[in-house]
Amino acid sequence: MVSSADLSDAIAVFDIENSQDLAQVFNQLDVAIAEKQLSAYLRQGSNLQAVTWLAKYALSKRLPSDELNESILLALPQLNDWHSQLHILQCFEHLTFIEALDGATHHFIRHCLCSDNKFVRAWAYSAFYYFSLQRQKFRDEVGDFFTLALKDEAPSVKARIRQLQKLALVTKTKMS
Repeated sequence: MVSSADLSDAIAVFDIENSQDLAQVFNQLDVAIAEKQLSAYLRQGSNLQAVTWLAKYALSKRLPSDELNESILLALPQLNDWHSQLHILQCFEHLTFIEALDGATHHFIRHCLCSDNKFVRAWAYSAFYYFSLQRQKFRDEVGDFFTLALKDEAPSVKARIRQLQKLALVTKTKMS
C-alpha cells in the first residue's frame, strides 16, 4: 500500500524527464487523500516543479476538489519558474475561479504574458481565455491582447491564439 510518505519521497526526487514515477505513486493513493496532500504541498510552496506537474496530472484525470482548486489559485504568486507557471497555466480550463482571488489570478496571467518563454506566453493566452469565460469583465481585454499578439508574437504563440479564437467561435464567445 502506498502512503503519503511515498508521495512525499516521489516529490522530493522528481525529475521532469521521468515523471512516470510520481504519477504511479499518485495513482495508487486514494483520490481524496492524494488531493488533500497535493493541496498541502501547494500551500507549503516547496518543490513547486514537482507539485505543479502533479496538479496538472491530477486535473487531466478529473476536476479538482474545491480544496485543490483553491490551493492552486492561492499558489499563483509563488510560481516563479517557467516550468511551474506552465504546468498551472495548462490547468486553467479545469479551474473554477474564486472572485476574491480574481486580482491575483489576473496579475499572474498578465505576468506570464510577459515571460521570456514562448510556451508560457502561449499558455498564458489560453489561461486568460478560460479565465474570461468565467469573468466577462475581462473579455474585451483578452480580445485586445489576442489582436496585439497576432501581430507581434512568435508563430507558435499565434497558432495557440488562433486555436482559441476558433474555440470561441464554436462556443459563441465574443473575442475581438
